Amino acid sequence: MLDLSKAFDPVDQSLLLSKINMHHFDNISQQWFESYLHLRTQRCCINGSLSDAVPITRGVPQGSILGPALFLLYINDLPLAIPDCNIDIYADDTTIWMTNFNPLHIQHGLQGSLNKVDRWFSLTRMVPNTKKTKLLLIGTKQKLSHCTNPLLSLSLRGTEIEEAVNEKLLGVKIDKLLNWNNHID
Repeated sequence: MLDLSKAFDPVDQSLLLSKINMHHFDNISQQWFESYLHLRTQRCCINGSLSDAVPITRGVPQGSILGPALFLLYINDLPLAIPDCNIDIYADDTTIWMTNFNPLHIQHGLQGSLNKVDRWFSLTRMVPNTKKTKLLLIGTKQKLSHCTNPLLSLSLRGTEIEEAVNEKLLGVKIDKLLNWNNHID
């Protein structure tokens, strides 16, 4: 379960506009998106002193109706970066997963996919929050007890990914046995 640091903030507006262009929006729509994103500024007021306006070249407007849609346009090519793994994306919640009876096969496959995801993050200037990124090995009690190595060892950007006992995913608490007690409690 990948976590992005301030997901909407690092969006590179020039790259976003080129991705909009790749989706074959007509020229008027592309110009509209460009005018929506460009020439935005921000200021800061501290103890009554107002700073100079600074141009905003990164991020999509938060709290806007378009912000989530623009973010999705920005990240919708992520699954193309990892064709050998399953990926589920809902807003800024991204889960990569695979199934196999052999945990070592899962470990090698997921680590390879994490390396590809990290390259995609670098290209798009997205920043993973490695402290909040978690892994969860799911199976039956019998299958997990027969695993020679039930703990997966995965890393992202040199940080070992913590194995979760249970984790909240889209508002639902799941654990490695898919027991719903934690969610119900």
